[in-house]
Amino acid sequence: MKRFVLLAAMLPVMVFGAVNGEWKGQVVAGNIANTQQQHVLGLYANLSQAGATLTGTAGTQGQMLPIVNGTVSGNTLTFSVPEGPQLSHIPAGATPHMTTFNVTIQGANLVGTVTLFNRQQLAITMTPVTSK
Repeated sequence: MKRFVLLAAMLPVMVFGAVNGEWKGQVVAGNIANTQQQHVLGLYANLSQAGATLTGTAGTQGQMLPIVNGTVSGNTLTFSVPEGPQLSHIPAGATPHMTTFNVTIQGANLVGTVTLFNRQQLAITMTPVTSK
């Protein structure tokens, strides 16, 4: 019984900080049935967890943007980034279009969905980037 209590007490510590670092993944947009009408987009994230707060940057390789509203609850991560091309066209005081990530820790990966500003949901699996 003591071992179970000790193991249960250590579990949150083992998950805490497990997402810190660089991640990469891909989403496929367009017509899934027709590969000629598909667009594969590489997505990247540099994450930093402090308790229930998630910060960092995410986006495409050429345009990483700051994470907003990043949270960690158990093994679920939720965060948003403003849509890059829209930023230069936003009037003062207006809200930018957001892309929202909702992923869970599954083994060594982050698996879930990316919801684009037009509400299109795309499946994503992100893997940690290992340094050489």
